[in-house]
Amino acid sequence: MKPEEKVFLFVGRINALKNIFLIAEALKILKEKEAIPFKMLFVGSGQDEEELKAWITTNQMENEIILCGRITDRRELAAYYKRADLFLFPSLYDASSLVQIEASSQKTPTVFVKGAATASNIIDNKNGFIAENEKEKYAERIVEIIQNQEVYHKVKEQCYLNLYHHWDDLMKVIANEYRRMIEKKR
Repeated sequence: MKPEEKVFLFVGRINALKNIFLIAEALKILKEKEAIPFKMLFVGSGQDEEELKAWITTNQMENEIILCGRITDRRELAAYYKRADLFLFPSLYDASSLVQIEASSQKTPTVFVKGAATASNIIDNKNGFIAENEKEKYAERIVEIIQNQEVYHKVKEQCYLNLYHHWDDLMKVIANEYRRMIEKKR
């Protein structure tokens, strides 16, 4: 990857239900209309992997979209999140997802779609980004984010502060809650 290229990331099952083809179609628009150099990394495997490979070839996106396969090493996966400029997660299928927390742990903001359950705790332009569930609108939103670096950098920090919670911190909160409940019973 070249330093001037933006890096976009998706981590999860390669399944049409995750709206992966919305990502691909939006990035095709970026390539054709916006002339923004980028690499899209799909990390994962799944039932629609062959269909996605065929789409990439048919649409001549082999230089822009890379299927990385399944990665189970936590440090390697963290490096992918850290290198990415944006985590693209337009899934309307998921009710909750660990990947958006993993992304925020590396200060990588996520682009969700409006109405997604996974975006329920997202404030647009504050701790994440929200786009319409339509390829042109999703592409436009990515361009807006890239072009407004001031907002982008604020969201990078806020997604980390608002969405990522280290297990040690959560255990302190839980322990304090148990203490409070025990004291209340006495």
